[in-house]
Amino acid sequence: MRSPSDGGSVRWYEPIPVKTLSDSAEVLPPVIVSANEGEPTTLNWNYSLTLGLAFGNLKFNNDGIVTAADDKANGEFSCSLIDGYSHTWKRAIQVQVLVMRSSTEMVESNDQLLHEWNKSIEWIEFGPVSAKITGIKGVQTVHEGSNLQLTCEASGRPEPNISWVKQMAGNQGNTGVQQEGKVLTITKISRTDSGTFNCTAYNGFGEPDSQAVHVNVTYPATIANKFQTEYLVGVQQSVTLTCEAEGNPKPVHSWIPCNTEQVCDKNTLAISQVLNDASYTCRAVNVHGPDMKTAIVYIAGNVINITIVITSENCTDEKYNTESLLLRKLEEELKRAFAGKLDYERVQSMSVRCGSIIVDLALKFNSTTKEQDVIITLNDAVKNGKLGDFGVGALKGKRPDVEPSSGGASDVESSGGVATSPPEGPSGEMAMSRR
Repeated sequence: MRSPSDGGSVRWYEPIPVKTLSDSAEVLPPVIVSANEGEPTTLNWNYSLTLGLAFGNLKFNNDGIVTAADDKANGEFSCSLIDGYSHTWKRAIQVQVLVMRSSTEMVESNDQLLHEWNKSIEWIEFGPVSAKITGIKGVQTVHEGSNLQLTCEASGRPEPNISWVKQMAGNQGNTGVQQEGKVLTITKISRTDSGTFNCTAYNGFGEPDSQAVHVNVTYPATIANKFQTEYLVGVQQSVTLTCEAEGNPKPVHSWIPCNTEQVCDKNTLAISQVLNDASYTCRAVNVHGPDMKTAIVYIAGNVINITIVITSENCTDEKYNTESLLLRKLEEELKRAFAGKLDYERVQSMSVRCGSIIVDLALKFNSTTKEQDVIITLNDAVKNGKLGDFGVGALKGKRPDVEPSSGGASDVESSGGVATSPPEGPSGEMAMSRR
């Protein structure tokens, strides 16, 4: 160790007060510097060496680099001069919370008259740095039922607090804090979790920094529960079937059956004219799976047209007595057949044609009734003898328009007092055994 008799010395001009050391072992107390939060702080070391000292090295904080103090405690920063004899001359500054952004500028001058080396070192430190998000993924795609972790990295000094919020639909703001911390965990994610999540980092300085992550939750195609499984439609009327489905990606629709004149790849199917009862299956599918549901279209209405072929009677003169007790009897038997069923009201109209006696009926109901159910009820009535002595060869629905030949058919007035007329509709038939 050098002693004062060696003649070498270091004069510290900054930090003030000015101090001269002739012994490297002498330790000066640190100079206290007060720094205002958010404002730049400059630390200066200015010194000179006598000719007897050879300059060897310069270090900050004993490791050759500038390091910042802990932002939660006072920090000590030092400049160490190492001379040619490996002696260390140190001057320290104690400073409050500092965040480093350093630059070093050395200015040398050689004064041959004073035989001294003059050095000036300036270290500029800046105050706290506002938070900045440094790592985040903008879009996350995950399948429904999986677990998801969103990570948001941020820098700043002091260390920023991180929070996650989910945006409400329609730019209506946020739902509130979902989770504190850089990792947001969602277990068994569902389709309702789809949306935009905002990560916000803030440390009390400057403005908060926010970035968004869009979460895209995929799931199979599913046809909505409100799918209508039955349609009651008048004969020769039109109807549109609807098949709403959800899924991510968006499902593709198809219908079976579907002819070339129809649009078959939409969520609706238009049927321009219903001629028969029929089933239609909607299929919705995406890459994660299909879903199918079936709708049945029934011919129905408040008035159902039925033709009954009575084989136990006949007329050969192409005329039939409009006052026939037989036809009145038929009306009574029909009431008995529909007793307590299908909200039956009465025979609205009746038309008779000869050969076997062919009776065209318009049966009136108080509510919409399936033609299929009417035929089934009459079929059961025939089998169970509820049409009395009438021998029925066939029951027909959806019969065509009838234009009676001259004198060939008689229209009768039903007991309900409604004038008869030939009902309308395309032909169809349910055959019955003869009695």
